[in-house]
Amino acid sequence: MSPANITKQEETRIRIDALLDARIKHKQIKELTGTSYATIGRIAMAKRLGTALKTYLKRKEGSGTKKRLVTADFVKNFIMTAAEDPTRSIWAHSRQLNVSTTTIINTMKIVSLRSFVRRRQQLITDVAKEKRLARAQRLLTWLKSKENSATVKIFSDKKIFTVNQFHNRRNDR
Repeated sequence: MSPANITKQEETRIRIDALLDARIKHKQIKELTGTSYATIGRIAMAKRLGTALKTYLKRKEGSGTKKRLVTADFVKNFIMTAAEDPTRSIWAHSRQLNVSTTTIINTMKIVSLRSFVRRRQQLITDVAKEKRLARAQRLLTWLKSKENSATVKIFSDKKIFTVNQFHNRRNDR
């Protein structure tokens, strides 16, 4: 194996092997190389058992970090699909791009986007707005009148009566 083909991990493991041959304690090897006791122990065990050290110098094929899905091309593709329909859900994006919802969420964080949950709201008609305004003005004039000056007015943010329990629609999916 030429030195140009050796990875940093392989180089460290070869160094650990040499330090073990020199009968240096595991604690000192850990301090010198910065590797874990487990790695040092595995290499020492392989030496004791006579197992080929090659199996401990290289990583197994397919181990380690998996190929990243969130590449520059994927991000560009996601931005284009998100621009087409901004109201599309995360789930729909994941189905369209054939990736998991977690990948879409991570991509949204990279691009600084966030998901908008459509909230239900009451649409107030113009007639209802006018009625509310009229009632509010009547209430204000009633509070200002001299007849009601002796009336005790309590303004509080505390609930003094029982209200129906708040319904969380997310619990009924």
